[in-house]
Amino acid sequence: MLILLVSTWVLATGRIPPDRPPGELSCAELIEFWADDRTAGTLNPPQERQK
Repeated sequence: MLILLVSTWVLATGRIPPDRPPGELSCAELIEFWADDRTAGTLNPPQERQK
């Protein structure tokens, strides 16, 4: 499952994961690979109900 997820993310973003086992990656490396700048902060807040 991990291979499928990483492969899909590589194809979608063009990012290449570091060439080490996932357990040896730092937090910064994991964030750099998985964070998606294009969709960060694009979630719309819930709309307030009109009274």
